[in-house]
Amino acid sequence: MKTARPIETMVLSVLAVLAAVSYYAGLRLPLSVEVGLLATAVAFLGVPHGAADARLALYRGLWHSPRGLMIFHGVYIALAALALLLWWVFPIVGLSSFLLYSAWHFAGDWREALAPLPRFVVGLAMLSAPCLLFQEQVAFVYQSLAGQDAAFLSAVQGVIAPALLAGGVGVAGFCALKSKRAAGEILLVLALACLLPPLVFFALYFCFFHSIRHFRGALEQADQRQDGQFLPWTVGYSFATLVAATIAVALVTDPGHMNTSVLQAVFIGLACLTVPHMVLMDTRA
Repeated sequence: MKTARPIETMVLSVLAVLAAVSYYAGLRLPLSVEVGLLATAVAFLGVPHGAADARLALYRGLWHSPRGLMIFHGVYIALAALALLLWWVFPIVGLSSFLLYSAWHFAGDWREALAPLPRFVVGLAMLSAPCLLFQEQVAFVYQSLAGQDAAFLSAVQGVIAPALLAGGVGVAGFCALKSKRAAGEILLVLALACLLPPLVFFALYFCFFHSIRHFRGALEQADQRQDGQFLPWTVGYSFATLVAATIAVALVTDPGHMNTSVLQAVFIGLACLTVPHMVLMDTRA
C-alpha cells in the first residue's frame, strides 16, 4: 500500500521551487526583509513545535504531578540558562556547539530511516553546504552572533563542505534502499542548502519542514492518548515564549543595528532552547 507523502515534504517541495525560481530569476530580498521573514516564521511555526515539550515530557513519564512539572521546568530552564551562559562567556564556543548539536538534532528528522552516524553526516552537510556559494553571508551571520572572530568558522565549513556534501549524498543513496521518501527529502534539503541564501534556507527548512514534522509527531502522540490539554498547553507556552522573547529583544535591541539584534534574538534564543528540547527528544522514562 502506497504511503501518503507527509505534509511537510509537500510544503517544503513547493516552497523550494518558488524560492529557487524567484532567486535565480533575479529577485533579491533586502537583508532586513530576510531577517523579518525569518523572525516571523520562527515565531509562528518554530516556537510552537518546542512549546509542546511539557506535554511530551508527560508522555515520556518525566512528570506526573504539579511538583514533577515544577522540577521539569526547573531543569529545562537551567539547561537553557547554561547554554546562554556559555554563549555569553565564550561566544565562539557557544556558536560552534550550537552548530554541532543542531546538526545532530536536525538530522533526527530521518531517525527512522538512518542510523545515528549517517544522520549526523547529513546534519553536518546541511549546515556546512551554504558556505559553498554564500560564505560571506554565513560569515556575516556568525559575526552578528559571536563577534568578528567568528568568521573563521564559515571558512572552515567552506573547506569541509564538499566532502560533507559528498558524504550526505552518499548517505541519501544508501537510505534509498530503505526509504526513497527519506532519501528524496535529504537530497532536497541539501540542494536548498547549496542553492539558497542561508537565512532563506534556514527559514524554509527549520520552519516549514523540521518544525511541522516535529509538531505533527507530537499531535499524533496527543491523539493516541486522547489528550485534550495538548493544544491549550502548546498555545499557552508559545504565547509565554513570544512575550519573553519580545521583552528580551526590546531590552537589548540597538536601533542602529536592528538586523543584528533580531538575528541574535532568533539564533541565540534557539540555541538556548534547543539544548533542553534536544535532551527531551532523546530521553525516555
